[in-house]
Amino acid sequence: MREGVDVTRLRVRADVGTNVCLLLVEEATARRAILCHQRVRTTDLTLGDVDRAYVQSARVLHLDGQFMPAAIQAARWAKEVGLNVCFDGNHPRPGLDELLPLVDWLVVAEPFPAAYTGLSRLDDAARALLALGAEVLVITQGQRGCQVWTGDNHFQAQGFAVQAVDTTGAGDAFHGGFIYGMLQGWSLQQVATFANAVAALNCQTLGGRRGLPSLRQVEALLQA
Repeated sequence: MREGVDVTRLRVRADVGTNVCLLLVEEATARRAILCHQRVRTTDLTLGDVDRAYVQSARVLHLDGQFMPAAIQAARWAKEVGLNVCFDGNHPRPGLDELLPLVDWLVVAEPFPAAYTGLSRLDDAARALLALGAEVLVITQGQRGCQVWTGDNHFQAQGFAVQAVDTTGAGDAFHGGFIYGMLQGWSLQQVATFANAVAALNCQTLGGRRGLPSLRQVEALLQA
């Protein structure tokens, strides 16, 4: 609530556990690995009519597919009222064949295109993903920045050199920056550069949230 995040629709259930994850960060490279004990099932979240009104009142729907049936339902509701749907793709999972055609902004980790499409060449895999219906495809590439694809355009947005301590949360920070930029109506080049800056700044402290930058901090990095 302190950060202006509405948690009124947060679900708490006594019969559902919480995933327990251990993050290992390599000091020399700031790269991280996650060991996770899954205690949540993909079907543990269900949506109802109240959720429909809530989803359709948004400006953008952002999903990661953790609860796939609920994600598909929410995406369908979003499309009914013309909302853009953004999806964070980190690895293939059951149900994506049904969800991806509902996605407008597809933002995926570098291994995802080949893993999902079975195509080893990046440009072939990117075109295959775009053919599913997305307006924009973004492939994040860590410190190298990201590649952006549309039906008629493709470019590389370079990353930013920072003293990285922990890359945990960099992808999520990128998605937040990307959605913010898209909502401002910026060009895709501006959006991608801004998102790269948000992700880079987030890597300068331990933990996934502690280093999330303010808008002023991102603007300072861009100007520098």
